[in-house]
This record gives sequence, structure tokens and C-alpha cells, in this order.
Amino acid sequence: MSESGQAESYWDQVAPRYDSLYESAWALGENRLAASRLCLHRSSDRTRVLDLGCGTGLGYRLLGGASSGMQYTGRDSSAAMLEILSSRHPEVTTSNGSMDDLRHLTEASFDFVMAIFAAASYAQSPELLLSEISRVLAPHGLCYLSFLNRRSLRRVVRLKRGSREIFTTRGD
Repeated sequence: MSESGQAESYWDQVAPRYDSLYESAWALGENRLAASRLCLHRSSDRTRVLDLGCGTGLGYRLLGGASSGMQYTGRDSSAAMLEILSSRHPEVTTSNGSMDDLRHLTEASFDFVMAIFAAASYAQSPELLLSEISRVLAPHGLCYLSFLNRRSLRRVVRLKRGSREIFTTRGD
């Protein structure tokens, strides 16, 4: 199975319990911090939002959901995650596939592009990801991306133990 197939399979398996992994006091604190940062960057004139690695829609909820007046598109490699998002929020648009393959999206079609909680770290090609974001981002648009770096604590510990980075999410 390819690396992208492994990732999709992992996230599809996690989808039914994904939200429960983000209910600890620590996770709720991180959510509040992310919401405040996102709201600083996404102003009312940035209504067309693309959320890469959207999962079950946490980013949509952190931005205020349906009451915010945004036109939200969530992109995720997991069809199971997108099914949950669509069932909860039928007003959103979803797109299944790799976050660095945005060929189906029109140039300059989003005012705000985001990938929160290190989702951008799982792009198959960070260079292509940035190129595609640049292409779909409207003039004066903004992006908010979160990456794990090669020195993140989790990666350092795994390297010292001789284990390979695997697709996981907080609490799993």
C-alpha cells in the first residue's frame, strides 16, 4: 500500500472516534488558542475559506461555523472524515483527496487557506502544497499553516527509539 493509501486508511479508521480524541482539557485549550489565532487572520472580507486536512470540521467550528457567513470548503484525504463533516454541516462543500493536489480548484478562488494542528506536515510534497496554495489564494488573501518540524519533540523521541514517523493524531 502506498504512503498516501496508508494515510487515508489510518484516517478512515480513526474518523468515528476522532472528535473524542480532542476532548481533554489540553486539547480544548489548544482549540481556544487556535480559534483566537484564526479569527485574527480571517476577517469578514475573507469569506471564501479552504481548510486543508479538515477532518470532521473542527476548523469550521473554530471559525464560527454557519453563523460566520463564510463559504467553507474542507479538503481531506479521508472520505470517512468528510462524511462526518457533511452530515453535521450540510451547508459546507467538501473535497476528497490530497491537500497538495488542488488542480480541481479555480485559481484565486479563496480568500483564506488554512491547515491547522500540523495538518500541513502530512502533505506529500510541501513544495507542491505551497505552490498550489499560492495558486488558489486570491490577491491579498492569507494562509495559516501549521507544520511539525524535524525537531518536534515527538519526532526526536521516535528517532532516538529507531522508529519511523507514522500517521497519528493527538490522543491516539
